[in-house]
Amino acid sequence: MEEAIQIARVIVNAAREHHFLGEGPLAQIPELAEDEKKLFLRMFETLRRERERSGNPSLTPEEIASLFSFVTARAAEAVTQYVNRQPWEPEMLGMLDGKIPFYVDDELGGWLRELNWPGIAGAAFLDSDSGADPLLALFEALKWTWRIAQHLVIEHLEARGVALG
Repeated sequence: MEEAIQIARVIVNAAREHHFLGEGPLAQIPELAEDEKKLFLRMFETLRRERERSGNPSLTPEEIASLFSFVTARAAEAVTQYVNRQPWEPEMLGMLDGKIPFYVDDELGGWLRELNWPGIAGAAFLDSDSGADPLLALFEALKWTWRIAQHLVIEHLEARGVALG
């Protein structure tokens, strides 16, 4: 449990260092909690199958970087679909190869690329050493990357005048 808290702090502190977060709570959409759970269960399963197929139990730094981009893209999609009152089903395309299609408007997509939250979160994770099981530590970092990405997208859309509810 302590390791999970330590990893969460690493990701949250990286967001704070880059002025992505204030001191208040994260902007979240409670209805997306089930989507978060669904996404991460599918990611675990996809990763398990991929590791069995390849015979290699470890991830490369490129695959880890792709995972951080992947959860950020999926958070943006989930928020966008919520705003558009459309159901969201997470696609696993690009999860490990960095070729991540994601479906948001061009302005939001460009803004996210400029922001580089996945690169910041991924670097913070790779620079940390929690001593925890590497896969569990990675998924804890990815969970917080998803939540902070959701927060960033919500705040960006609200600043653009998009009604979320």
